[in-house]
Amino acid sequence: MNQKHLLFVGAVLATAVSAPLFLASAQPLPVHGGNEKIEQPMEDLNGSLKRLEKALAAKDTAAALPLIVKMQSACQEAKVEAPAKSAEISDAAKKAEFLNGYRKMMIGLQKDLLDIEALLIDGKAEEAAKIVAEKVKPSKKSGHDAYKGE
Repeated sequence: MNQKHLLFVGAVLATAVSAPLFLASAQPLPVHGGNEKIEQPMEDLNGSLKRLEKALAAKDTAAALPLIVKMQSACQEAKVEAPAKSAEISDAAKKAEFLNGYRKMMIGLQKDLLDIEALLIDGKAEEAAKIVAEKVKPSKKSGHDAYKGE
């Protein structure tokens, strides 16, 4: 094979591999009535948060690190789902605004969780606890107020 043929084959393969990823990311968020898909990751977030607070209070970074990774994973899983409350919105533009707000709020949470992980790696449990108290917990309350169904 000549160089042009190899470049063409490489471009075709790259397109074939990346197209499904692009198309999957371009799909609208699923909207389920009660959205069972969002319940488990949210329960994981809540349970892990409680255990994380205890680990940080004890300055036990070895216990805190796997919890923060679990929270990051749960956050990623929940971020791409639609909160049950979105099913109550019939206007397409308002629903899109609602879902975008939810997703951006979850992205903010992910950023905070990554900051906490970096602090834990550096052995700064007190600073990590401060982010939990000042950002993560208030985010949980405001997120539930805005996006959680009854």
